[in-house]
Amino acid sequence: MRKSITRKILKELPHSLVQPIESGGTSLGIPDIYFKTVYSEGWIELKQFMFRNNHCVYIPFRPGQIAWINNYLSLHGNIAILGTFTLNKHTRDWQKLWIIIKNRFIKEVYTYEEFLTIADVTLLEDINIIKMLRRK
Repeated sequence: MRKSITRKILKELPHSLVQPIESGGTSLGIPDIYFKTVYSEGWIELKQFMFRNNHCVYIPFRPGQIAWINNYLSLHGNIAILGTFTLNKHTRDWQKLWIIIKNRFIKEVYTYEEFLTIADVTLLEDINIIKMLRRK
C-alpha cells in the first residue's frame, strides 16, 4: 500500500518530496509517509479500518500513534489518514474503496453516521492527490 500511494503522489506531482518512513527505526507514533509539495506539507498514515459490533467504524492505531497525531495537530500540522476496510467475507467488495480522513476529524472510533459525514470515499485511481494533501 505504501509503495502504490508513494508512486501515485510522485506521478501526479513529480516535483514533490515523498518519504516513506519505516516505523521500526523511529519513535512510536510517527506516520507512514512524509510529503512536501508546492501545495502543502505533512504526513499520511495508512490504515485498515474495521467494523465494530456496536455499529461503529474503528481505526486500529498502535500505542502512541493517536497521541502523536493529536500533538502534531495541536501544532497546526497537516495529516491525512488513508485506508480501506479489512478484507473479510462481509467487506470483500469494499476492499477497492479507499477512505480519506483529514486533520481535526481523525480519531479512533466513529459512529456510522459520523463516518459517512467526514470520510471521503473513492477508488485508488480516483484519489485527488492535491485535495488529499491540502490542509483543508
